[in-house]
Parts: sequence; structure tokens; C-alpha cells
Amino acid sequence: MPLVSAFRKTMNWLSPNRGLAMRWFEDYRMEWIAECLRVFGYINRSHLKTKFGMSEQQASNDLRTFQDKRPNAMTYNNRSKRYERA
Repeated sequence: MPLVSAFRKTMNWLSPNRGLAMRWFEDYRMEWIAECLRVFGYINRSHLKTKFGMSEQQASNDLRTFQDKRPNAMTYNNRSKRYERA
């Protein structure tokens, strides 16, 4: 079962704690971005879209949020159109 489907089933089960579950999932995505930067040295929106089945806008929001939380972790490379480890 894909991670997103399992998460949605968990969300229905945890409906009173929906905010807590959403926070956990956002934290998981932030850690996954950090891991990609550490292992591969770069990340872009299509990585997030493929991994989590999200829209391009949400992937952009996550990358922006990550950059706001960790401003020295990555920089955007206009030539290759990806974020690279700083």
C-alpha cells in the first residue's frame, strides 16, 4: 500500500487529532527533503510529486517551507532548475 493511501486511512481513524497527524506528515516530508539533499545533493519538485503524490503547488510550498526553516541548507540553481545542497 502506498504511503499516501496508508496515511489517508490513518487520517480517517485519527480524525479528532487531525492537526497532529498533518503536522507529522509535514515533518516527515521535511526530513525526506533533508535526506535527499544529504544523499544526492539536490532535489526538485518532481521528486516530491513522485514520492508523495502531491500537486506541483504543494511541492513548491514544501520546498519553500523547508528553505524558510533551514535557510542555509540549500540554494536554488537556476540553470538546472533544482535545489542543491549549500
